Amino acid sequence: MPPGDGDIELHVESNAPPGSRIELLRNGTVIETSTGQTLRRAVAGTPAVYRIEIQLAGAPGVPPVPWVVTNPIYVRAADTSAVPRGDARESTPLYENGDAPGWRMEKSPRSQAALDVVRMEAGTELLMRWALGGTLSESPFAALVTNAGPSLSNYDRLLFTVRADRPTRLSVQFRSTNGDRWRRSVYIDEMSRALTVFFDDVRPAGVTAQRRLPLKDVRDVLFVVDTVNAKPGAAGQVWIDDVKYGR
Repeated sequence: MPPGDGDIELHVESNAPPGSRIELLRNGTVIETSTGQTLRRAVAGTPAVYRIEIQLAGAPGVPPVPWVVTNPIYVRAADTSAVPRGDARESTPLYENGDAPGWRMEKSPRSQAALDVVRMEAGTELLMRWALGGTLSESPFAALVTNAGPSLSNYDRLLFTVRADRPTRLSVQFRSTNGDRWRRSVYIDEMSRALTVFFDDVRPAGVTAQRRLPLKDVRDVLFVVDTVNAKPGAAGQVWIDDVKYGR
């Protein structure tokens, strides 16, 4: 249907294979699906976050890894003085180049994990090598971890560049001093991408004392591979660079 006054029309055209499914998500919830290669939907011009995922039949993973995941589409209230959410005006680096003091690996008992600093043409980046071992009941995981530091509470987002040796999802997590965790899943593949996780967008991982991320209580920042998106016995590599807080 054509958009009314104040509405926004979202239009998707793809070259996805036959049998694909386009999903339109608003604030993380699917609100429209379409089989085939096109989707149109008029949405209200009220603040929300939209994205498109294209699913293929028989895709690997639980839940299945999407064939395509778009960048977020932010609909916000008019504010002529605002900077777009993707543009950080100020930042504090957690890793830029060179050695990685303060970075470490954590893993479940029967999993394997290693951290390397690898040299690239333009500098260095962090390489996380992981292999999940054990049964599902053991909750296998491997995580690249760094101390959050006191400056986190001065910012509203975490920015980083990431790629992997295969399409998968990476869980970006924040752990408080009492062990509670909040997380946001991001899609990664062989193409290097600059991603942003806004602190307002993370959600509790299990039962937490507070639903919203308590910035002043965050102790650690984690990049996690676990059985939410990988099976026991799986292994892989993830490269991470230019990690920083922004606002």
